Amino acid sequence: MCWFVTTLVAVVLLVLASPTRVFAQEPSQEASPDTRNDEAVRVYLDCQTFGCDFDLVRREIAWVDWVRDRDDSDVHLLVASTQSGAGTVYDIQFLGRERFQGEDAALTRASSSTDTQDERRRDLIEQFKLGLVGYVRDTPAAEFLRVEYSVPAAATVVTPENDPWNLWVFAVSAGGSARAQSRTSSVSVNGSLSANRTSENWKFRWGSRANNRENEFEFTDGTTTTSLVRSAGTDVLLVRSAGPHWGIGGRASVTSSTFSNQDIRVNIQPAVEYNIFPYAESSRRQLTFQYRIGASRVRYDEVTIFDTLEETLYE
Repeated sequence: MCWFVTTLVAVVLLVLASPTRVFAQEPSQEASPDTRNDEAVRVYLDCQTFGCDFDLVRREIAWVDWVRDRDDSDVHLLVASTQSGAGTVYDIQFLGRERFQGEDAALTRASSSTDTQDERRRDLIEQFKLGLVGYVRDTPAAEFLRVEYSVPAAATVVTPENDPWNLWVFAVSAGGSARAQSRTSSVSVNGSLSANRTSENWKFRWGSRANNRENEFEFTDGTTTTSLVRSAGTDVLLVRSAGPHWGIGGRASVTSSTFSNQDIRVNIQPAVEYNIFPYAESSRRQLTFQYRIGASRVRYDEVTIFDTLEETLYE
């Protein structure tokens, strides 16, 4: 029994004399991405177009630091969009700053007019991921990223030949309002139609609109007065590409407005336009100079203060 007690005491003394690291392990030297924020890529999202959801982008792409000031960023993520016959084309620019100065990249993505809002914003997020990986590859966050590949389904490029609408985009809108008080009432009705088509060499825009507003007021003696304001018009724009910087076309319109005392106004304006930057970059930057010259033939509802009922105006 004595040998057992002696052994037990020796073991207890040995344990008490051991360094505290027997009971506590050294903290791991490997840090998670959250502890490396000072090394993370700082990104400024500059997107004013339909489809960008900053809160969702920030949640889905958590491996970069999203900043709200461009001057604090390493990458300026600039997103612009243009309408096409089949939907929307997004021009995504990754502009390197600070440590990534001169390291720019660009992506182009087209969405269909049948895509839902959620499909568009999530597709944009995937494009953001694809472009930002190039800046993250040399940072500690890269080891926490994984590459996945999904076999794509056969895609069809939209052309006038396979587009059932032949690149045409039509829009119809209508609206109205009504309000009333004890002595006044107002009713307004409006509507519009438009047809647009953009191809490689031509751009066509047509629109037609009409508005009718009626206001009624009752005086204290019981009599009433009614004012009626009507306006309507249609206009067309046709532009032909004449190279990467030049465009030639014209605009014509026919309008009528009781508010402007115009029974009918017919306007025709040929125009020429020059863009300092190539038109292919127009979704990101453009500086255009346009020269238009034309004439308008106007017939008034009532004789003007210049004793004129009909005249030609040069513009």
